Amino acid sequence: MSDFLREVIEGLEANDKYLLSKYFYNSEGDRLFQQIMQLDEYYLSRAEAEILKEQSPQICAHLPKQGFRLAELGAGDGTKTRYLLEAALDAKKEFSYHPIDISSNALEIISTNLNHWLPELEFEPMADEYFSALSRLAQMDDKALCVLFLGSNIGNFRRDNVDVFMSHLHQSLKPRDHLLLGIDLKKDPNKILAAYNDSMGITAAFNFNILRRINDELGGQFDLSKFRHYNNYDPHSGESRSYLLSLETQDIYIEKAGRSFHFDRHEAIHTETSRKYSPRDLQQLAEKHGFKIEQRFSDSQNFYEDQLWIRL
Repeated sequence: MSDFLREVIEGLEANDKYLLSKYFYNSEGDRLFQQIMQLDEYYLSRAEAEILKEQSPQICAHLPKQGFRLAELGAGDGTKTRYLLEAALDAKKEFSYHPIDISSNALEIISTNLNHWLPELEFEPMADEYFSALSRLAQMDDKALCVLFLGSNIGNFRRDNVDVFMSHLHQSLKPRDHLLLGIDLKKDPNKILAAYNDSMGITAAFNFNILRRINDELGGQFDLSKFRHYNNYDPHSGESRSYLLSLETQDIYIEKAGRSFHFDRHEAIHTETSRKYSPRDLQQLAEKHGFKIEQRFSDSQNFYEDQLWIRL
């Protein structure tokens, strides 16, 4: 049984149904996410791009001069990371870059882009789960490591899983290794709601892509017209949560699962969480997991921060 099938069954059998957002991504999901990043409502990409475009030299000043590895978790197409890589090359840093992603399609895109933008860059794409890839890097040599976890991806974890992720990350790094963490900050709830429920419906299509994948890859019989996308935001927890709501009572058969799954009218499938953080939240998170916040880099509207953490 594939991981995809197993985790789909687990999610649809749960009392509160869910599907994991990592399965949004295939070639179509990658394409939709690139469109999302260009939306007027989706401020996150522009805010982080501004930080990296204008402040990468300052970020690089805190990294080792030579002999280190730069590993990016969930690398995307490299559009934003390019600024940091250019600054590191300009500063004559001696390093290798390792984009890590479960999507081989995404790695093909970033490889093509980097070969065009920065032909002098030494890089090695890694199609793997995050911590498996970091373990492989640690076994290569004892070079210092700087992990990039940008795009507010830390916000995509459920609360309990954030601690698991940060614990694994701490174990994967050596003392004095660095983490550059991209974080979307708590702000006007209406600004956040618009970012995850855009007027063109591209975010909805991105969520629906997981049902398309179940249909195409697992023999599912989801009728997408019988679901709708719904998003809300809780300013206390900072969680923006996305769902697909069943518009009627229905039973949906998935061939590779060999069974049907029942949906009541208005029953929800939770598909994604995007958590926003306050400065106090981040300080507590760093201290809890053995990191120190070394520097904060913010966009001009203070919507977003890239923070440089050091592993204690």
